[in-house]
Amino acid sequence: MQGNPEIKPERKTELEGGLDLRFWQDRINFSITGYTNRTKDAILTVPVAATTGFVSTSANAAEIENKGLEISLSGDVINQPDGFVWNIAPNYSLNRNEVTDLSGAESIFLNGFTGTSSRAVRGYQMGALWGSRWERNAETGSLVFDTNGFPIQAATEGIIGDPNPRWRAGLGNTFSYKGLSLNVLFDHVDNLDVWNGTKGALYSYGTAKDTEVETTVSAADAATLRLWNSQTVAQRYQPNADGSYTFRGSVTDFGAGPVVADEQWYRNGLGNGFTGPAEQFIENVSYTRLREITLAYSLKLPWLKDRAKLQSVDVSLTGRNLALWTDYTGVDPETNLTGVSNGRGLDYFNNPSTRSYIMSLNFNF
Repeated sequence: MQGNPEIKPERKTELEGGLDLRFWQDRINFSITGYTNRTKDAILTVPVAATTGFVSTSANAAEIENKGLEISLSGDVINQPDGFVWNIAPNYSLNRNEVTDLSGAESIFLNGFTGTSSRAVRGYQMGALWGSRWERNAETGSLVFDTNGFPIQAATEGIIGDPNPRWRAGLGNTFSYKGLSLNVLFDHVDNLDVWNGTKGALYSYGTAKDTEVETTVSAADAATLRLWNSQTVAQRYQPNADGSYTFRGSVTDFGAGPVVADEQWYRNGLGNGFTGPAEQFIENVSYTRLREITLAYSLKLPWLKDRAKLQSVDVSLTGRNLALWTDYTGVDPETNLTGVSNGRGLDYFNNPSTRSYIMSLNFNF
């Protein structure tokens, strides 16, 4: 990366307002905060001419606006005199951001591949998914089809998804009785786009679950159903003993009538992630995760306090990322190919989030 002696610090201005309320001797706490901020001279990695001997440099290339809302509530559902307490703490947040300026550029590559990437795109949220896509009617947005009824890939790339969630929420529950406590935390992420590049690759290899389907059609249907290469089923496959035809794939309708998406469509046609558009592997997903459970006990022994000045011994067992509920067809919608970076929403043979168990023992003097 080429150095940039002209680079300046990012500048951020923010306006924030909120309300914090407490009721019934602090048994119920409620807070709400709204904010708007603008970042100028945001530092991004931008390409440079190859004649410089480098491929990129850091520059003050962007202006970004954020608007958001955060709401939290905490309350004791049960607070008994004998010491048993059940506290529930839900929270909700949303953030909308927009890249308002890119120093004259339409988009700046953040991370990813040539055909699919996460970018800063003027007029969109930071990290927008960019890549190859289907050809669409400029007026209606509907797919454009070839003479066989299959969609056509567009000549140009563009926006294909938004990896920023519509909103987030969490729900914490804490149960305590004397020295024993149990904390259970759930969180939910709603409506974000993920590029399932793993599925696109597996379609090409013929190893995706979807591609193991076998379909049998009658001789009459085999004579009319078209494949992506203009052949009919009867022209491509041999008949069974009863005159029917069996092929690996399925009869589908992209919007221009029934066609056959067989193994050739997935391996050599536009139905995979290598020769077909990335747009078809964008999934709009939501997920809920059992983020953490902690069971803890604080042991207080008066004789240890007198002899060793030991106030307490705290023992805890914690499990993290214990369960995931999602409509995502990949492994984990929370993982990202490029790790902690400006790029996001990219899944290409990623590992799932780590599940961990932690035991701790603390001596408090």
